[in-house]
Amino acid sequence: MVTLASVFFDQLQLQAAARDAARVGAVAIADACTTAQASLNGNDVGNVQCFVVDNCTTGAVRMSLAATKVYSVPFLGTRNVVLTATTSFVCPQ
Repeated sequence: MVTLASVFFDQLQLQAAARDAARVGAVAIADACTTAQASLNGNDVGNVQCFVVDNCTTGAVRMSLAATKVYSVPFLGTRNVVLTATTSFVCPQ
């Protein structure tokens, strides 16, 4: 249960960072991934990759984050878990 709660908490942190990145990316796309990394500073969600899926060409910026982390599961050993978070934010007109 504790391991599952840890994975869920990491997913929430990753989703919040993706949301922050999209919000900043709607104004300055070059700062989006830096914002995501800053949002995750101090939260060990694993190795994070940041992707700009859409940069306001459709009226909204879309960001995607992927994190890979090794979790230790009792009686099962260690497992690599990949978490993903994708979110959009409307660009100003």
